[in-house]
Amino acid sequence: MAQLFSLGRKRAPNIYTMKKPIALIFAASTLFVAGCCTQRHVTVTHWEYKTVVDSDASETKLSQLGDQGWNVVSFNPYAGTDGTRHIICLLKRSKQ
Repeated sequence: MAQLFSLGRKRAPNIYTMKKPIALIFAASTLFVAGCCTQRHVTVTHWEYKTVVDSDASETKLSQLGDQGWNVVSFNPYAGTDGTRHIICLLKRSKQ
């Protein structure tokens, strides 16, 4: 009769249970949420911008502006209607 209930199979002890993975997932998600919710000190940088046009955009002038903390963000060369070449530089630096 004992064989009838177990159908001749011997069951191995259940070593691996679903409790371990669920506990690990719960612990990891708790740490993740706690890390996301902690407050951080965020500093906002305010910028000031300057436009340099045409002959003002010489290397000497741009080097002087670089010494003052200005960085060239973009530049755009273009041809005037009279065929002359021009350049516009956009510069930025953090407000002081």
